[in-house]
Parts: sequence; structure tokens; C-alpha cells
Amino acid sequence: MTATGANPDRVTTMRTGEVLLSSVRAACHVFLARATDVLSVTITGSGSRRFGPPDARARQRARPLCASAGPLSRASNDTPTSVGLTSVVPSQDPRISTTKFREAALKEVDGLRARGTFTAVREAELPRGANIIGGRFVYTLKNVNTKEEFAKARFVAQGYRDQAKWFVVHNLATMRQRSTRLLASTAANMHWRLFAHDITQAYLQSRDVFSRQLYLRPRPEDRHLFDLAEGELLKIELPLYGICDAGDYWDATFTAHVEQDLGMVPLTSDPALCCKRHPDGSLAGLLGYYVDDCLLGGDRSFLELTRATLVRFQGKPRVLDEMEFVGVKVATVKGASPHVSIDQRAYVDNLKRLPADAPFKMFLSARASVAWLMHTRPDLSCGVNLAAQVTEA
Repeated sequence: MTATGANPDRVTTMRTGEVLLSSVRAACHVFLARATDVLSVTITGSGSRRFGPPDARARQRARPLCASAGPLSRASNDTPTSVGLTSVVPSQDPRISTTKFREAALKEVDGLRARGTFTAVREAELPRGANIIGGRFVYTLKNVNTKEEFAKARFVAQGYRDQAKWFVVHNLATMRQRSTRLLASTAANMHWRLFAHDITQAYLQSRDVFSRQLYLRPRPEDRHLFDLAEGELLKIELPLYGICDAGDYWDATFTAHVEQDLGMVPLTSDPALCCKRHPDGSLAGLLGYYVDDCLLGGDRSFLELTRATLVRFQGKPRVLDEMEFVGVKVATVKGASPHVSIDQRAYVDNLKRLPADAPFKMFLSARASVAWLMHTRPDLSCGVNLAAQVTEA
């Protein structure tokens, strides 16, 4: 169908695009029809960028990604030891009642109380129609199957019950996946050192106090951890994890720090990727941030400048040369021809195959997880998205 006065070239282009999409859809139908119980896709282990002049590229070791029941398996001696996987422990799991998880919960509450995250109030004294939500602990095991394995508990507000949820407008900067590759490759070309910052309890370090009247009722089995008397609730004083606009408080705080304290400028193509320049205009460093994780690369002056972040916010010690950033391992490989590599092997190993009768909602969730492979395998991610479109059709 063409509109009166339409550009013939544009119409031809649109028709050509429709034919291409139809071909892709047909190919996906054929692919899914021929798929067996085991789907094997070859992927490369990592991507790298060398410091020195281009020479003959080493052949990257490829391996099959097999869709078998349970976690995607691979030889244990091939797992990157520098990346510690995290395993979520279900609320019904009997391990939660063990000492290490109870101690983790107490440590979380003590930290929240020390920051002034909440105050106890009498429910009978609240105004009529007060905004009351629930809260629960999310339990995880960090560095699974390593000597450094430990239990962690995070208290999360059930923000989906927040009456103000539908009226909050978000304007958050989220680092794009391609920016990780851009930062790593730039660091390699500029002979920069890569490093990372991990800010702990970031939302609670926001510069502004929580401005809305919001109250929280812990689960009955958790009330004793907060020393609540009968008839008492928690009044939220700081943006707690799970509250619908908590991320906005932190984003405003960290964005102001990067621009004002560090003097960095965000890129137009990615507001969460910022650059720092010397007075002569030359590039000094790059900083990419995803919520409370920061990936940085720069010269010596930039390394010193960004220590201000470690002073301004409480966090873990700076990690140099080899780190995990949002499911991606970024490492500086030393040698005669040093290079920077990025890979997601540990992330891939943690993926699980869906059952054959999985509902479509579960499939969408799995698709989002696989789409995160865009960091190192955009072709695999696109294939999953195309298959999802065929399923939707």
C-alpha cells in the first residue's frame, strides 16, 4: 500500500525490507522445525584486542554450547577461576535456617540500621490510607564451589505493592553492552591499565533522603531481626533496594559525582560511558558504570583522579587488570604481546535449558538472559531473538 505522493525509492526500500524479514522468518521456522532435543551452537571462548601491531591472529578455541538439562556443562579445569558465580537460594531451601544464613541476615540488618535506612513507628499512628509495602530477604551464595564461598542476605522492599509505582517516571543511564567492548579495545590501543570499582549498598549512599512517605512490614518470621515490638512497622528513610524509584536516587548521585568531582563528560551515544581529557584535549581515561559497578581504563593521572570515588563512596578495594563486570570477564593478558580479553564463559556455564513445556513468559525471561551474551556473541543473541519472534508469531 502506498500513500499519495510517496517517494518511489522509499517505497521500494520498504518492500525490499519486507521481503528480507519474510525470508528471515521463514528460515527461523525451518530451523525450529529441524531442531532436535539437543541444540549445538559453536561459540568462541573470548574476544581480545592486542596492544602491539597486528600479527597473525591465534585461532580461537571454539566449543559447543549444548542445550542439555541443567547447567550448561564444561570441563571444570576450563572455568575462569577469577570469576566467582552467584547462586540464588530459594526461600523454601532448608539451608536458609542454618547459622551462616542467619548471620548474613543479621549483618544486613545491622548495616541498614547503621546507615539510618529506617525507623520504627507505631502502625496505629499512621495516617489513613498510608502507603505500606512488604519486605523480604534475598539469599545468595557467592563464589559458589570455591574456597571463598560465603552466604549473603539482602533485604529488599516489595516495590510492586507501592501505590506510587505507576506515577514514577524513570530517567536512568544504563551502560550499553557494546560500550564494554569499546572501553576494553580503547584501553588496549592506548596502553591503559584496566581497573574496576564495586560500591557496596550503593542506593543507601544516595545524597538525598527518601522524600516520600513509605512504610514497610517485614515478614512475621523476620520481625525479630529488626527488634520490632508488636504493632510496629518500619518507616523508610533512605531509598532501599526494591523501591521503584530507588535507582533514580542513586543515578542522580553518581552522575553528579562523575561530572562534578571527576570532571568527566558522558558520550552522546551512551550516557553511562564517560571520558576524561587532559588540558591539551588528549584522552586520559574512560569510565563505564552499571548501577554500582564501574569499569575504568586510563593513564596514571586517571588512576589517581578516580581514587576520589573510593573516598566519596564506601566500596570494595579497587580491582586491577582482571575483573568481572556485569557478567563479563575482562582481563589483561600479559606476555610478549600483551592484550586485553573479554569473555562470558562463566556466565554461559550458569545458563540453564528450559523444559520443553516452558510457558512463553519463562521463555522471554530466558531470552533476556541469553541476550546478555551481546557483549561477546551478538550473533548468538540475535539468533535467540529471531527464534522468539517466530514463537510469538
